[in-house]
Amino acid sequence: RANLMEPLPFADKTFDAALCVGVLSYITGDGLFRELCRLVRAGGVLVLSHRTDLVVQREFGKLLAQLAAEGLWSSVETSTNLPYLPGHPDFGTQIEVQFFILKVRQGDSHVLLRPQQSVEHSSPGRRYLGDCQHLPERRLHGAQGAVDGP
Repeated sequence: RANLMEPLPFADKTFDAALCVGVLSYITGDGLFRELCRLVRAGGVLVLSHRTDLVVQREFGKLLAQLAAEGLWSSVETSTNLPYLPGHPDFGTQIEVQFFILKVRQGDSHVLLRPQQSVEHSSPGRRYLGDCQHLPERRLHGAQGAVDGP
């Protein structure tokens, strides 16, 4: 666990990837994204999820485009709308979720981060930073070549 209103206690460019799933509903602004780009090496990957109602309400597409124009990342893939919490009495089929896969261009932006919770994961030769591992495998698998390519 970490206070995500403060920078995470990791050196710049420590991770190959970061996952931010189920967090963006609680965060506004660009601080989280700048912090993740600080932590993930150039060429690394960010995977974000966001509820579709909040993508529209908070103009999330504009924020992603603005940060891409600043050179923080490039977009690799955006998923179709997927079920958020099927059968949930408050959300049902009214709210869906989208996943965004981004390739980090620079890993040295220094701005406070504001997500909810972080956990470090590792595998041989790679380190990952994320809050959730429950990603739609078919969407990530489809983008693998673009993420790992030149």
